[in-house]
Amino acid sequence: MKPSKDKSGTQHKGGDIELAEGSLARGSVIVYVWRQRDAEVVAESIQASGVTGGVVYYHGGMDSSKRANAYSKFMRGKARICVATVAFGLGVNKPDIAGIIHMYLPASPENHLQEIGRAGRDGRPAQAIALVVEEEALVRHSQSHSDLVSRSQIRSLIFAFRQLVRQTIASIDCGEDWAQVAAIGVAVPLQMFSAACDCKTETLETIFSLLELKEESPTPSIQVEGVTLDKVTISLKRRKIEALMEHETVASVIQKIAICVDAPAGEKKDDQQSNFSYERENSRRQQFAAYSFGSYCFSVTDCANNLGPAAQPRHVFAALRRLQSNGDIELTFDKTAAGSSLRLVLNRSGIQLFHGSEDDDGQQLEDLASLLTEDMNSIATASANKVLDINYIMRKVSDVNRGNKIASSGDESCGDDDVDNFDEAGKSASLVRFQELTGKYFETPQHQSMTEEEPENRPAFVTIFSEKEILIDAMSVISDLLQYPNNGAGEDSLQLGNPATLDYTALAVTKFFHGIATVRSPMALCRFHRLFGKWQAIHFGTLLETVQKVLSHAK
Repeated sequence: MKPSKDKSGTQHKGGDIELAEGSLARGSVIVYVWRQRDAEVVAESIQASGVTGGVVYYHGGMDSSKRANAYSKFMRGKARICVATVAFGLGVNKPDIAGIIHMYLPASPENHLQEIGRAGRDGRPAQAIALVVEEEALVRHSQSHSDLVSRSQIRSLIFAFRQLVRQTIASIDCGEDWAQVAAIGVAVPLQMFSAACDCKTETLETIFSLLELKEESPTPSIQVEGVTLDKVTISLKRRKIEALMEHETVASVIQKIAICVDAPAGEKKDDQQSNFSYERENSRRQQFAAYSFGSYCFSVTDCANNLGPAAQPRHVFAALRRLQSNGDIELTFDKTAAGSSLRLVLNRSGIQLFHGSEDDDGQQLEDLASLLTEDMNSIATASANKVLDINYIMRKVSDVNRGNKIASSGDESCGDDDVDNFDEAGKSASLVRFQELTGKYFETPQHQSMTEEEPENRPAFVTIFSEKEILIDAMSVISDLLQYPNNGAGEDSLQLGNPATLDYTALAVTKFFHGIATVRSPMALCRFHRLFGKWQAIHFGTLLETVQKVLSHAK
């Protein structure tokens, strides 16, 4: 019978009572969990068990004021224990943290080292404890492929971006002289591109960042400036846009590029006046009954491009703020997902690459898509290997602890907390083993896993399965997914089941089999599907190859 402790520290073992105290009965403790709901459940369990010192929980889904309150309580010592997801950690420098407990398998050795490094900063002994369920390695390994994208997805993204660059150039009215344009800013509408390519917005940002890093030149042809609020709506309060144009240069540009969402009194909206690339129904309309001089929606990046070669979005923002301060306009930012864009700057070589001529076959872009696919595959492989390696390290350290317990089982005076051996430097055997393994990990090439030499220490992947059953399940999943809404994807977007994009279909189906939600198949729609996550126990790469094989033969 495993001993249990009440809140006074009394240890009950059979009918006898003896005083004992847990190794983490003093000092602050961080308990790391994987999911947001786990943080609340574990915190309540600890509190209900009678552990003294106060308990708070912290995760990214909490209201900002509640997060700040929990953080403040823990940092000021009003709560001794904080149960948190990885959202809690950056900037935490609390000297008296005596222990870090992981109730899940960390994503990588780097993550684990960073998190346990928050303990013992006051120079006193500290403990790092991991309570890992064996089956977690399969789930973690599966989820590490969530950012994997097919070549068809990347190709779709690149050619959609080329179209956006051409539209941006056309809006400047440079005619046949586009090759002389020194630089332009391009606002990539993340929500629209995400739906069209079935990629998470974070994945899109990664792909564009890799595109920027492809060149070793100090001035790459494409530079990523980050996500910004790009769509704004102005409502004129004093005069029509034509009157404002007499005094403000920015008003002339707005009149040229903007969508008129509310026309001045007595006038009819002209929906054909704008070159604005976003769909009109996505614009955030602002109606002010007291104003009758019109409302206009436009892209700040497009406005800057049309102001002149030296203009930047900050110049547009400055002009709009000034007009608002003067009482000329009411300014509203679209703070929804539809209003956020990834701003990129292309110099002349970047414009040449992505604009091209009308008869350009796009071979350079095809080659670029292949290179970016290789890079994204490498990132996903490295992420999956990190899961295998942290699981391997945990298993090996656990073997040391298990061996110590067996060796000391004959000593009745040895408790659960006293089974480790210590060297002359005061290091426990498990710590020495952990340091050896992490040292080996950092010496292993990124594209390899420490488990390649010891495959028996990998998670228990299923290796026997029926290709016929997978084919039947795959066809069923494709049929069901085609019934789901495309979340804003247009007709020109990637289409599931299209033979020309088999790699995309196979990847989407494999993710579904592994219980991985995507933009077009979100968790809310898929979680109760009978096949969602069914084949998670098969190695992701093995399953992907099998799905590709059975679908190609079924054409």
